[in-house]
Amino acid sequence: MAHASGLAPEQLVFEVVESYAIADRGHLVSVLEHYRSLGWRVALDDVGAGWSSLSLLAAVRPEVVKLGKGLVQALPDDGARTVLTAVIDLAHELGATVVAEGVESEELAEAVTALGADLGQGWLFGRPVRREQPAEEQSGRFQPVGITRSR
Repeated sequence: MAHASGLAPEQLVFEVVESYAIADRGHLVSVLEHYRSLGWRVALDDVGAGWSSLSLLAAVRPEVVKLGKGLVQALPDDGARTVLTAVIDLAHELGATVVAEGVESEELAEAVTALGADLGQGWLFGRPVRREQPAEEQSGRFQPVGITRSR
């Protein structure tokens, strides 16, 4: 299906949610290596949300690290700042791009930028928007969904 989409493999990102990645880490790593062999990238979601983030980060070695919304929104708490700084530094040492989730104010955007996050995601940048009419299928293929930015 991915090949039929017309997307280049490097445009595809396989996202791993930390809470589901704990059961069989060896199997997870082998699956991710398969997708990487196809040219896909790997993202680790909700980093900092659970107890195994740092060891999972080291095992998975993702190209993208998404900082958990709850931890990001705990700023300016000193504990949250310390954890975020450690995760951001480790992610950068591993060569990953860091995305701060849950950025909903200018102040929070400035705080995560100061800590070293590369990108932000959240309502500050745009709220989800539903298309007026759903995309229709033609010839058995999914149609692209338009991206609408609010603001």
